[in-house]
Amino acid sequence: MKGRALVLPLVMLTASTSAQVPTKCLEIECILVDACVDDITCPGSTEGMNEMVRFITGPQPIALADLQFTFYSSNFLGIAQDATTASLTAQLNASIQGCGHLLEPPGGNIPAGSRVVFITSTAMCVEANSFTALNDTLYVIFQNAGNSQGHFKNNNLVGQAVTTTPDAPLMRWLRIDVGGCGDTATYDANQLVNIYGTFGGSSAENDGATVEFTWPGAPVASYVNFGCQAPFEATVPDIVSADDTLACNATANLQGAVSGVYTSVHWQGGAGSFSAPDAWGTTYAPANGESGDVALFFCAVTNCGDTLCSQTNLFIQPGPQAAFSWTPDTASVSNPTVEFAASASGVSSWAWQFGDPALGYATGPSAAFTFPGSGCYPVILAVGNGSGCTDSLTRVVCVAGSDTLVVPNIFTPNGDGINDVFRVEGGDLASLDVLVFNRWGQLVARMQRTKQVWDGHTPDGEAVPDGTYFYTLRAEAAAGKVIGQSGTITLLR
Repeated sequence: MKGRALVLPLVMLTASTSAQVPTKCLEIECILVDACVDDITCPGSTEGMNEMVRFITGPQPIALADLQFTFYSSNFLGIAQDATTASLTAQLNASIQGCGHLLEPPGGNIPAGSRVVFITSTAMCVEANSFTALNDTLYVIFQNAGNSQGHFKNNNLVGQAVTTTPDAPLMRWLRIDVGGCGDTATYDANQLVNIYGTFGGSSAENDGATVEFTWPGAPVASYVNFGCQAPFEATVPDIVSADDTLACNATANLQGAVSGVYTSVHWQGGAGSFSAPDAWGTTYAPANGESGDVALFFCAVTNCGDTLCSQTNLFIQPGPQAAFSWTPDTASVSNPTVEFAASASGVSSWAWQFGDPALGYATGPSAAFTFPGSGCYPVILAVGNGSGCTDSLTRVVCVAGSDTLVVPNIFTPNGDGINDVFRVEGGDLASLDVLVFNRWGQLVARMQRTKQVWDGHTPDGEAVPDGTYFYTLRAEAAAGKVIGQSGTITLLR
């Protein structure tokens, strides 16, 4: 598909999943194994001070004093809640640009059904792993300072060449207990992925390696890398599948997905219609005549009311366009045969109808028809292509009698080569004088000889606006008959 700018790995979540509460005391949801630490931004801080775990509490509140973390390679030093943690929480909240918020557990108790981020040290660096895109309310707790080494094992291939082949399995685990209840999350360190979704590479290319765990039931680990972001799911809409090219008369299949917390989704863009505009999956039906590149958007509305969108570009192949010209512009009863030529592109079939009701039919890109007498006749061209798309065009062709004038009541001076000028035809004229006035009675054009035309400009070359104009006409036929006539002309560009 074309036009996708979002490249973060995504987890498809629904609003109901986000609101689910465990039936047991807690569930581990995510571990930021390979935390970001920049020596320039965070001097003196280490990865082991900045690792994070996200978990969700069950139907009962949990006292911080009852929480016990068991790491594979580090001792648990207890949870701190003091002036230092209050300052850290305030600094983190100041960095949030979404509508999310971090809270310390009130009175040292985490409410039931709450998502919690555990940070491995009060010596963390606030700038290291961003909370900028947070759109949810999370509780935050901190381990006492003292552990500077890593709590979680990174991939063995860090520092080696990037590869698509992981190293042999290397299992590690974390357990969180509260009273007689708890949860264990087990992961394969050598399945942790770098920012490319592969294995190996520099330390910086592996920063952000994260494990996510499903629940309820036996947890299933998935390995993602959100870069230097804290372990929460940012609200990110994405178009995961879409047709690139669409023939005329066809519809496009579209499928969206959203990570993080959101309240609703919708599709927008184009001039056509969506079969299910408020669903993840939908089809797009182009508007009549819509073609070329069309931008379509899948959007999610966050808890803040902000609308975030992902874009795809759909190329709609143009359908056939009926167009034709004829000679002479105005036939006469002495020569009533008119030659027609289609100028449509992308066309494989042509069907002509002369008069309505029909006086005759023809097929093919060109045709000739002899009209039965003076008057104006509708000529219809219907065209089609191999995809079954059609178009039609109706034009009026006039045949002048030997003693009659044909004065158009509309013309379109838009430069398309069709009906671009106003001209008086027929009557076997020896002389002609036509005056054209605007609605205020001002003279805007004069035609003083036969075959002269008006192109919609004043004598000074200024284009007159669209609208209705009035004309008076005086003409003399070759036989000496004098003709006087007046009427209106509609000009449309």
